[in-house]
Order: sequence, then structure tokens, then C-alpha cells
Amino acid sequence: MDIDVLALQHSEEPATEETPKPKRKRQAKTLEQRIAAKEEELRKLKQQAKNEARRLRTRRLVTSAATIEAEAGHVELDETIARWLGQRLAMELANPESELAKHVDRRNG
Repeated sequence: MDIDVLALQHSEEPATEETPKPKRKRQAKTLEQRIAAKEEELRKLKQQAKNEARRLRTRRLVTSAATIEAEAGHVELDETIARWLGQRLAMELANPESELAKHVDRRNG
């Protein structure tokens, strides 16, 4: 009796016959469609590059601000302090003999 139960459990059910759906033929894209697809791909790549540049700039600015705050003794930067520091930096960079101007020249190659 146990064998009959096992045989029934493992027996294959008869396959139902379904008519296969006809496959749609792929139509060749026109030259204009291919150009439009490539232009869209280029637009997306340019946007990705722009987003990556923005992400890197933001990271650099945050790191720079954290360094300034740490060097200044944990002073929280605000727009007034940042403006003052920017003005002093511009004055320092205007002197080609200053260490900062030389550093920027070396860095920019």
C-alpha cells in the first residue's frame, strides 16, 4: 500500500497542450530612431558625469570646511567667516611669491 501512495505522488501529470504564442519579429530601427537613442544615451552619460563632479566637489568642500574648523579649534563656519576667509585667501593668492600661490601653481600644474 505504501508503494502505491508513493507511485501516485511521483507520477507525472499529463502535459496540457497549449499552442505556443507566436514570437513578434523585431523590427529594425530606423536611422532616426538609432540617432535619437544614441543622443539620449549621451545625454544620460553627460548627466552622470555632471552628478559625479558635483558629488566630488561637495565632498571636497565638506572635507575642507572640517579641516578649517579643526585647525581653528572647532569654530563652526558660517557665511560671514567663509567670506572673510575667502577674501584673505584671494589677497594671499594675488601675491605670486606667497606660499599659497606657489602651492596652487604646483597643484594646478
